[in-house]
Amino acid sequence: MANAIYNNHFPVDIQNTKVKDITTNTFKRWLDYINKKEDLGGGYVRLCRAHLIKFNTWLSQNGYYLDGEESIEETIDLAIRKVKLKNSLVNNRERKGERHIVSSTDILKITRYYIDKEYGLGDFRNFYFYTLFYVLFFSGVRVEELTGLQWKFIDLRDSRRQISIKNAISKMEKREHALERTRKGQYRTKNTVSIRTIPIFDFYYDLLKDYKESFRYQYNLTKEEVEECFVFPNIDQNDPYRFMRSNQTLRELKKVLEACEIENTDLQMFRHSCAMFLILSPPEGLG
Repeated sequence: MANAIYNNHFPVDIQNTKVKDITTNTFKRWLDYINKKEDLGGGYVRLCRAHLIKFNTWLSQNGYYLDGEESIEETIDLAIRKVKLKNSLVNNRERKGERHIVSSTDILKITRYYIDKEYGLGDFRNFYFYTLFYVLFFSGVRVEELTGLQWKFIDLRDSRRQISIKNAISKMEKREHALERTRKGQYRTKNTVSIRTIPIFDFYYDLLKDYKESFRYQYNLTKEEVEECFVFPNIDQNDPYRFMRSNQTLRELKKVLEACEIENTDLQMFRHSCAMFLILSPPEGLG
């Protein structure tokens, strides 16, 4: 819910409500308000509902509700659960046509942007984003999966050539919590069917091999040490063991889109664009 508050996703009357004045309908009104916002998808709303229920439980466990208030905790949970949420599969921005499908021509323009910059791909930052957008487009991974991807999950042996998706870090998860569970090998994905392997196409296989060598040189790592690093770590902190937040990558994408005069899109659309690329007949896709 901190994210909802930060982005001002709650009504004015609730902003001014003191904790002692929370009633059964407070959470219900808040959730209903979020649910009706056109720029928020169903998945986000469902996450907000889960956090509202947790907050309600926390209030109860810490003695907020007065003794004698009959089943008020259950009443609030029931009120929240009765709010009919929008379809989680519907993305309103896609439906309204505000996000652009990235074509193979677009991805060439985006990657060319880094080749043409000063020092080109000889500058690790340029090579980093060049590889990131290339992999995001041609692999079809979710942004959260790319964020949580470590080198040990990429098999570059010529006989294998695959990416294993075992971990995802959402933008809602606290950084230290995500790092701690990853260090302990406590991996998680969006759902069980998200655990999968993705073949590495020939046209970015050599790129990944070159990027890994450049990565090792940049961070002065041994072949063993590099395996525990994130493939796309926080480039601004120069730390291979800390992942890059998706909002940092999104800011970079927006800058490149403007420079290349490409229609507005976001990171999630790269996944849909990959699906289109796989389906379309040559030369637009692989058929």
